Amino acid sequence: MLLSAAVMLLAMANVFAQGIDTTLVIKNHEIKIYDNNNKISVKVYEMRDGVRVSREPVYESRYNSETYGTERTMTIKVPFGSKETYTYSSDSVTVKKSCRKHRRYLEQQLPILYFNYMNISNGDIAVVSPYIKQRPVSFEWGMYFPMTIFSTGNRTVFGMATGFGFSNSYNQFDTKYVMAKNENGDMAMRTLAEHTAGQFDEASKSYLRYWSFRLPLTMQLQWKVGGKPLTVSAGAEVEWRVGMRSFAKYDGAKRTICDKVNYKPFGCNAIVQVGYAGVIIFSRMGLTDMFDSPALGSAYQFTAGIGFNF
Repeated sequence: MLLSAAVMLLAMANVFAQGIDTTLVIKNHEIKIYDNNNKISVKVYEMRDGVRVSREPVYESRYNSETYGTERTMTIKVPFGSKETYTYSSDSVTVKKSCRKHRRYLEQQLPILYFNYMNISNGDIAVVSPYIKQRPVSFEWGMYFPMTIFSTGNRTVFGMATGFGFSNSYNQFDTKYVMAKNENGDMAMRTLAEHTAGQFDEASKSYLRYWSFRLPLTMQLQWKVGGKPLTVSAGAEVEWRVGMRSFAKYDGAKRTICDKVNYKPFGCNAIVQVGYAGVIIFSRMGLTDMFDSPALGSAYQFTAGIGFNF
């Protein structure tokens, strides 16, 4: 605004004659304008606590040099501001303004840190495995290292994002059951009494734990609401599961029931999320079966929780 006002004052005062060197002082800003060889240069200084601080470079302006008094056009470009065109003659100045859009980019909305409640179902979210506790004691925590692939750069931003993530998943079972291997070597849910030959009927804790590495690919649509990004995104991710083990705590100690779980290490998930101002509601649904065992039947992971993008 200060630059535009300064240029307007100079234009109306016929400052485009050769050899003009002018200094304007507006509030605590000092604006120096040089006109040399048909090029206007502007330098801006700001007074801060008695100290003269340079604010250059501010903008660059070029205009056609013709015989004084004829109609000429000058375009002033101000970074991240408006674009103003001045058409002037010896007795008038016409100003035409056009708003220059700020180029926006996709603000990444894959959660950098997230916590999810999780469950295992047979493919129908409403049907939960009878071995999983109904209370929210099964959970997953993880992190993503996000990256934007492309974005449209318009007011409403559309883009694609990916990243690299890892997580630790913890499925707690009913304490009367443990995940073990049956006589055929396949994974199966057995009662603790069966596993301990009748010595213990119930454990204080029984659960399955494993690590996952994930590669997501999401399509994201983003708006600015109240100055903050509102993002809706959906996509899919490839998952690599490692280190799956079954544990139970009984007789005063945590015991490994099975560390060679017969599971499928690779899977694919669908992910949907809504994010605003760095807080993300996050959900994931497994699209591939988790176990390679007829005794367990179909088992798909489902998670829903909250994430944060700092």
